[in-house]
Amino acid sequence: GLTKSLARALAPEIRVSSVAPGAVATRWWTGREEQMHKLGGKLLLQRITTPEDIAAIICAALEQESMTGQIITVDGGQTL
Repeated sequence: GLTKSLARALAPEIRVSSVAPGAVATRWWTGREEQMHKLGGKLLLQRITTPEDIAAIICAALEQESMTGQIITVDGGQTL
């Protein structure tokens, strides 16, 4: 709700969107790599998202001048 409310309140000067990542291969998986790989195999894309994937989505969203109020889910298909 915050993303959409801010998008309404701050338009047209400021665009507001958010990225909602699923599992991302970061240091938080240290010691649980086997669990991460099992989860990755269950995802539609059969891979865990990387920090670089998230950064690329953020950069792409910043380039979209006609987009605001969007929640971009980056989870390898986990929520489908």
